[in-house]
Amino acid sequence: MNSQWIIMTAQQTADIALLNGPDVAIDPRAIDGVGPGVASNLNDGADGLGFGDDVPLVGRYVVPRRIVDDPEYTERAGPMVAQLLALPFAQLDSEVIFLPASPDV
Repeated sequence: MNSQWIIMTAQQTADIALLNGPDVAIDPRAIDGVGPGVASNLNDGADGLGFGDDVPLVGRYVVPRRIVDDPEYTERAGPMVAQLLALPFAQLDSEVIFLPASPDV
């Protein structure tokens, strides 16, 4: 399923997780798909990147982009949203970036 994802490094993930609070929190998911390649940045406000620049996906983490448009997050976690808005985002296929869930045994 294609949707927009905010892409972050392990360090960015750790830094932003410090802003989790009792009302709103993020739990970035590791990109663990086999050979996910690169994504094209769709955030012209991303620090150090231009629109359309390549963003490597190996070793990165993602959260759904919709977080930055969620009124609960913008109201209760403004600093977190500001940091997320400075990161690249891209249209990604979850079936490509994530390994399939393991079946229950």
